[in-house]
Amino acid sequence: MTLIKTPFLILCLFLLTLPFTSYSSLAKNSPAGDSIQFTIDQHSLFKEWQKQEILPLKLEADFTQLIANKNSGTYQSASLTIYHKTNKKYTSEVQIKARGKFRRRICDFPPLKIKLKEKNLEGIELGNYKTFKLVTHCHNKQITRPYLLKEYLAYQLYQQLTPQSYQIQLVEITYTDLGEELPKMKRYGILIEDKDELEDRMNADDCDCGFETIVPESQDAAAKLALFQLMIGNTDWNFLAHRNIKVLKSRTDQHPIPVPYDFDFSGFVNAPYATPNPSYQLKSVLDRVMIGNDLNPESMNKAILHFINQKEQLFLTIKKQKGLSFEDKQFLKSYLKDFYRLIETDFVWQENKVIPFELK
Repeated sequence: MTLIKTPFLILCLFLLTLPFTSYSSLAKNSPAGDSIQFTIDQHSLFKEWQKQEILPLKLEADFTQLIANKNSGTYQSASLTIYHKTNKKYTSEVQIKARGKFRRRICDFPPLKIKLKEKNLEGIELGNYKTFKLVTHCHNKQITRPYLLKEYLAYQLYQQLTPQSYQIQLVEITYTDLGEELPKMKRYGILIEDKDELEDRMNADDCDCGFETIVPESQDAAAKLALFQLMIGNTDWNFLAHRNIKVLKSRTDQHPIPVPYDFDFSGFVNAPYATPNPSYQLKSVLDRVMIGNDLNPESMNKAILHFINQKEQLFLTIKKQKGLSFEDKQFLKSYLKDFYRLIETDFVWQENKVIPFELK
């Protein structure tokens, strides 16, 4: 486990347990506002980041070079600064590279992969959580901000429906281009946990299993995932091809565990670059289609009941999301209400059936 020690956490440990004197000395010698290097502790860096609703970051790198070479797949040096809620800041050297397939091709500012350097991870005994995905703003205009926040919401909604999901953190990043071509800018981003941390949290391993094993051995999880994708109007995924699904295999019973990601092509997000999936003859990104592979009725009925029980909490999460306009929230509520009108009445699972969205 790759874990990072912060002065705030160290101070808490010092106050609670005297044996950690070497940790507390670091906190005592780090006045507010000082910049220090990350050090290691028995706590996940990502869990520490999640203690703040929105985590302020500063990322300095030659972004001119990164964008010019975004298809190279090579890392380059950068500096990451984290601003803690205690008014301290923590700086570390990191490596970054452009990632993703579609977004790396069409975005003004591509999604990133951030990797902590090995020298900041020395002495780790419990793992090696050092690589994080960052969903960026894609286009530099501030008008695109709602789309990122809506994708963040989609991740949050799935977290509420099942623990078999990625942990995420909303961040506000100040980008400084050392190449001096891009202006300094502040944008929202979504930080996604290290895949190794996901695996350990799920008590599972990356699954190199055959496509056919996903649904038959994990019917309940598959039904819940498929129903969620229907709820947000996402067709950019596929069980059999592992498209936009991380497949894990439980270390206890060997059952596959599907964990979805990338929701920008959903009707819920309705990103400006999203297009209807031609495989299903959709007329609009907002239309829904039932996608599944021989999901049994019992699992689907359990999933439907679970979604109905979580309905109020899902709508409350939308209501509480900061940064979205009243109009955006009203649309998202209408979009989910359309889904619930479907499953609360005479819902019949028919694979590949297109359900046009009706705004009411």
